[in-house]
Amino acid sequence: MAQRATKSNESQAEAGNSARVDAWVRQQDDTTLHLSAITIGERRKGLTILPEGKRRSQIQDWLENGLIVWFAGRILPMTQAMADGLIAAAALQQDLVVLVTRNVRDYQDLGVTILNPWEQP
Repeated sequence: MAQRATKSNESQAEAGNSARVDAWVRQQDDTTLHLSAITIGERRKGLTILPEGKRRSQIQDWLENGLIVWFAGRILPMTQAMADGLIAAAALQQDLVVLVTRNVRDYQDLGVTILNPWEQP
């Protein structure tokens, strides 16, 4: 997913690019398009910051009854390996020195220092 515009100009960017994006999507074979479960989660989270009202209801309806239905069978799930990678990436992004976990195997090749207090003497 592309870098988000700031909230103040996001709607302007969406309005300006929407025709171009719609044209691109129409040119694609639907079976080649996939959607990440993370993207759906981001959109649902975004709905929570909108005030109750017509716009929020329209976007929620589009998400639940449009986008998700359209991508049925082509939504990429979050896997355990992806979740582990996100946790490790978050630790690295925040310059955290140690990741505390019992699950050493899943994190050992992700570039973080691991502390397993369950196995410490």
